[in-house]
Amino acid sequence: MSRAENRELIDQYAARLVQEFGAEAGAAIMLVLVEELGGFRITVPTMDELNREARDHRIRLLFNGANVGELAERFGLCPRQIRRIVNEG
Repeated sequence: MSRAENRELIDQYAARLVQEFGAEAGAAIMLVLVEELGGFRITVPTMDELNREARDHRIRLLFNGANVGELAERFGLCPRQIRRIVNEG
């Protein structure tokens, strides 16, 4: 992505922040982002990734060592996926 394209995206996001939160709050949010993340190349997760992370965290909290089948059914996953999630945590 070119610097011009990058700047255009930043301007679009800043405008959305102002639209969503008002001029003062939108500008403050953008300032914090620039101060904290300026110069970094970051990857922002998708909503699917965030939802999956939250689901996996919930599975780990509910896991008791003997309820793989129950969790698989409850979350619509196979038992193997439940074991993988629990072992990754």
